[in-house]
Amino acid sequence: MDIKQLLERINNEPSILFLGQAYLGIQEKSDLFLRYVNEFVLDNAIEENALTYNALLDHLEPSRKNQTIKKLLEVSEAIPVPEWLLHVSKLRWSSVFTSAIDSITQKAFFSYGRQYKSIFSKNDNPRNYMSKSILHGTYLFGNVCGEDRYMPPFSEEDLDDKLGDASILFGRIAELIGNYGLLVIDGYDPDNDWLDPVTLASVLSHFSPGNVFVFSANEAFMANPRLARFIKSGRITAENRSLYECLLEAGAFVDDEEPFEPIEDEGVPLTVNRELKYLPFDIYNDISQKYILLDDRVLKKAPVNNLEEAFLKFLREASVRPIWSAFLQGFYFRRVFDDALKQAVETELDSEVLDSRTVILRGQNGTGKTVSLCHLAMEIKRGLKYPVIFIPRETTPDAAVLDRFISWLENRLGAERTVIIWDMGAYRSEIYEMVTLQRTLNHGGRKVLVVGSSYANGEEPKNAVFIDIAPEIDPEREIPALREVLQRINSAYVHRLDSALPQIGGHGNLFLAAMYELFHDLHTNLAQGVAKEVDKAEKALSRQVNRKRRVVSDSPFAKLRTAFGLEEICYYTEMSYEIERAIQEVSDLVCVASQYGVDLTLDLLLRVTDISDKYEFVKDLSQNSMIAVIQDGDYNYLVRFRSTLEAQLYIKDRFAGIEQEIDCVRRIIANIKTYSNLNDNVELTQLLNLLFNYGPNGPQKSKYKSYYLTLANALKDLREKQNFFVPSLVLQEANFIRESFKGSENSEEKRKYLEMAQNILREAIDMMRQNGETRLQSYASLLVELASNLSEFVFADGQDYRKSLETYREIKTNLDKARSISPQNYHPVDVYLKSSMQVYENAENIDEKNNILTDMLKTIDDARHANTEFEDRPEFQSRVFRINQYLKNTEIAESYYQELLKKGSATGVYLRAKKILGDYVITASPDAQQYEKIEQALNLLTENQAVVFSDARSLLLLIQLYWIKYTGIPIFSVERLCPALGKAQWDYLDNLCTRYLSMETAVPVALPLFLKAVRLFINEDDYKSMEYFEQAKKAPGPSRVPIYLIHCDEMGKPRKYKGKLDTFNNGKGKIKLLHRSIKAHFTARSFDIATIEKEQEFKNLAIGFNLMGPVALPMESFGDKHA
Repeated sequence: MDIKQLLERINNEPSILFLGQAYLGIQEKSDLFLRYVNEFVLDNAIEENALTYNALLDHLEPSRKNQTIKKLLEVSEAIPVPEWLLHVSKLRWSSVFTSAIDSITQKAFFSYGRQYKSIFSKNDNPRNYMSKSILHGTYLFGNVCGEDRYMPPFSEEDLDDKLGDASILFGRIAELIGNYGLLVIDGYDPDNDWLDPVTLASVLSHFSPGNVFVFSANEAFMANPRLARFIKSGRITAENRSLYECLLEAGAFVDDEEPFEPIEDEGVPLTVNRELKYLPFDIYNDISQKYILLDDRVLKKAPVNNLEEAFLKFLREASVRPIWSAFLQGFYFRRVFDDALKQAVETELDSEVLDSRTVILRGQNGTGKTVSLCHLAMEIKRGLKYPVIFIPRETTPDAAVLDRFISWLENRLGAERTVIIWDMGAYRSEIYEMVTLQRTLNHGGRKVLVVGSSYANGEEPKNAVFIDIAPEIDPEREIPALREVLQRINSAYVHRLDSALPQIGGHGNLFLAAMYELFHDLHTNLAQGVAKEVDKAEKALSRQVNRKRRVVSDSPFAKLRTAFGLEEICYYTEMSYEIERAIQEVSDLVCVASQYGVDLTLDLLLRVTDISDKYEFVKDLSQNSMIAVIQDGDYNYLVRFRSTLEAQLYIKDRFAGIEQEIDCVRRIIANIKTYSNLNDNVELTQLLNLLFNYGPNGPQKSKYKSYYLTLANALKDLREKQNFFVPSLVLQEANFIRESFKGSENSEEKRKYLEMAQNILREAIDMMRQNGETRLQSYASLLVELASNLSEFVFADGQDYRKSLETYREIKTNLDKARSISPQNYHPVDVYLKSSMQVYENAENIDEKNNILTDMLKTIDDARHANTEFEDRPEFQSRVFRINQYLKNTEIAESYYQELLKKGSATGVYLRAKKILGDYVITASPDAQQYEKIEQALNLLTENQAVVFSDARSLLLLIQLYWIKYTGIPIFSVERLCPALGKAQWDYLDNLCTRYLSMETAVPVALPLFLKAVRLFINEDDYKSMEYFEQAKKAPGPSRVPIYLIHCDEMGKPRKYKGKLDTFNNGKGKIKLLHRSIKAHFTARSFDIATIEKEQEFKNLAIGFNLMGPVALPMESFGDKHA
């Protein structure tokens, strides 16, 4: 068993801990709870060797439940949490289950920066059951702390009544973990536990090997036939040692801090007013139960064996508990607000006024409030003047206890002031609790200063002073300080810092983002911090909404009470639980969208949550520090999380798994507005953006693949049940369906879903065609998706040959249309080549094979012309390689070749020409050997002009090769080419282009249109020239902007033009060429002139051409002013 790997899985995967009823005896000789119950409740009625939970049922008196339960609770509360359980409780469990009935687990897990909620009933099934920040403890048989109905059993009959519900509760484990996660069992004795082995085995049967680990497995466990078979089959891993022992041996709980120095006999050393004093043990123990008193031992610097490991431990744990030695080791880097904080504290300490102002450090989650307060505590302690008491988060101070202790400090040790540092992390009105603590102590005569922390969005009492933390990192002071600390720890962190800084600019909380990028070990802590702030925000909002639902009763009895001056009788118009659930739902939905930078409309959230008093809820929601409510330019109210990173961290900590995310997306889909104009439907745009991020092309790629069908079904319900048929959503639905079955074996379910997707895609395509939207990118996307879907059926199992060919022809037709709309898009090229290769390899007819091969080779050339970046794609290279192999293996016999010529088919000519060219890429400049091959292929094409002129594929190849032969460079491969072409060569090219453009089978591409436009310009047919330029810029081809050609004479020298300024604005304009009706574009930057005068003349121009038309250039840029 790899314990370190198990520890990592517990902390990072869904993980459930089950503690059996024997858990308290794991490290001890006997179960302390059973012993105390026997001794103090049952007067030792049970023999020690017979002391079990079953024996309790024989001696507890059901008729005295209320009296007995109080005694059981007192006994349970008197037992301290075992040290081993404290360590185990620190691990990031997703949920805890137990068959024990004591309250010790509640005390153990209700710490370390997380909430702990108890579950006793099968009817209590929270959505966040598996949250690592809000830990749920499920008590199978009740608990001594529970209400009457959740009491543990007091007799065999009681136990029989509870067994059914216990089995249901325990059965949740399999549902909660699913296929991903693990179950850890400790303290389970099958012979002495109310949870019987049969029920345990029924749950274990759902787990695959490697996901169940049993510790403290005794002989009874190993010998139990039901459980032993799971061990034998490898379904569970059993270990006779306890979980704690195994983790301890693996070094999981090694502390980087040396233990405190031994305490002097006279007490705990505490310097006050720079004079060493000693605190009696009883006083120290009393205050240390809940609070941290910084005595003199925290100033002892202990040696550290591994500086880097100690530093990382400080980063991991500093947000949970103070690591005082870290400040002595210099791990803290000074923040820009430190001086202001210290100055504010010193000002209040120096004040002669007893009732000082409370000092509050205020900032967002993850800005360093906790660590900064710890640093302040150490700074004050180093002054050796004032006693410092640190109150950790999740601790509610008792003013009476503090008053008693501080009074002792003042009267016995002469303390002039005591500083209480309360890392409360207050939210909104909670700030008053810190102020109230100080005022209560001050009014009792105590000389106290309270320094606290709060989140950014809070109220501002007048008797408090606030020090604000900006979320940004100060580049001039904080970055150098951080770099200095990192350099001392490990220079590799400095390089990581330099790499991280450019990446964090897009996050709202830059300090949080920097820590996240720098230290992977901190991801869990940062996620917990975000979850805490959200939880506080939700509770504050819940309280505020509930207050507004408070209604004073007007019943006669209530009026009578009021008349006598008694308290009013009030009730609430809505249950608090429903409000809490709605608020949590808003947080969940907003986070799911915001993690991908998508906003949600306020209307949508209100529809999902179904809050009745919407106006008041919106007002309160806008006060939430974690959620922003903004208004866009169209007066839509949009809701987003404070930052993308914090939304991601919230989901990491709060959500039980991907299924919870998907559930949120489903609810967004179900509640989208379906009754507005599609062009103005902002919710539709938001939904499409969200679905993109959850799809295969989103940033997470296939993370959500197992839920694609769930999302597709949600879109189907929207389409069918709400009659919301939108082509863009149809596209997404069909895409989810196809991707969900991608790579799977053919099945009836797969065929059914894919055929359904085909039908709705065809319906959406027809809708767009009828609406005249056939040039839109969305139309092309529908065509490509339909083709991709159909490609799953080409030569699939059960698909006959003719049907496959028909399907292929439909694919080709759709993709030809799509490529004409979106030539820069690689997807249609890839789908076409993939489908064509399938058909080619299965084709039975040689003519069919050669035609398909010819089309594939032509598509490859077109794709290279359309987008040179295709060449860099590995999948494109792979397909090209295989298709070239087809070509190399294709032998065209002379008799077959002649037969094709007689039929008027150019397929043989084209394939022979491509075979001659071999591996030459037609968009690349040829070397001498390749140039010879180009001439050979060109000769073959010109010798067979009769058939070439009737075949678009061959004719386009002829145009390309002819251009390369006479210019030496493929067109569009370089900029500002000066071609040395004579009239005869231009005329021949013009003839070829004219023939190509007149063919019905020719696919519109930029090359012939561009050459035709340039030739017409040379011939001074300006009107027709611009007509062709207009077509060229819309046709599939390269980028429209670069200047590809310069108008030159037959020697390759630029021709000289004159012109006059026509228009000019923002550095761009047009020049009217002299004696011509055409106008050439130009930029001031090309002419290197600062100002241009009205009707300015240009006497020395060259003319270049891009796909949009002629471009004026200064002749000087070609090195010949007199050309």
